[in-house]
Amino acid sequence: MNINDIPEVKEWLNQFEIPDVYLAEYVLGKIRYVGFEEFELWLQNEVTDLLKSLVGSDGKPQSVAIFPVRKSLTNKYNADKENKAVNDSSGRIGHALKNIERNSPNNIELSPRLESMRANRVKHIVYIDDFIGTGKRFLKFWKDVSPSIKSWSARGWCEIWLLSFAATESGTRKVITKVNALSENHIRVNLRLGKSFIESNSHLSF
Repeated sequence: MNINDIPEVKEWLNQFEIPDVYLAEYVLGKIRYVGFEEFELWLQNEVTDLLKSLVGSDGKPQSVAIFPVRKSLTNKYNADKENKAVNDSSGRIGHALKNIERNSPNNIELSPRLESMRANRVKHIVYIDDFIGTGKRFLKFWKDVSPSIKSWSARGWCEIWLLSFAATESGTRKVITKVNALSENHIRVNLRLGKSFIESNSHLSF
């Protein structure tokens, strides 16, 4: 079945006029579609794999904090309102991580507060994203990360990890260059991408 034959896709394409509709069809043809089941299976396997390797010199598991990469919860329009998680991909990541947390030992905590991290002497902080494109989204997220976490990392008290389902080479390089707490062997990517077709066609306005 051609993706353009799906009713919802047809409806989406109908909003475009010629010649824009051809560009929209071209973009659809270049996209690799990933179902939530595939993503969740990767996430469970990747996190489980990483956790097995995070042990101390005594061979015992170390304390680990796991965070989904989120968009900023506040902006100039809601700065005085209660923080509310935005409706983005981090919600799906958080849902998948909850399932992992339920079956994990006590040394694993999902999105803990700083007080809890201090009390448990967290040795590893793992950030999880679904896609790293230009790298700008993660850099913006990192800018809002607590100064305490950055200080712990700089002092060598904990290690920072980044897991992503897919990432471009250029985006990964930018993140490593801009974030001193991350090194190449602390970034794990399931699907590594070269230059995207959008980058290759700079005249496209995306």
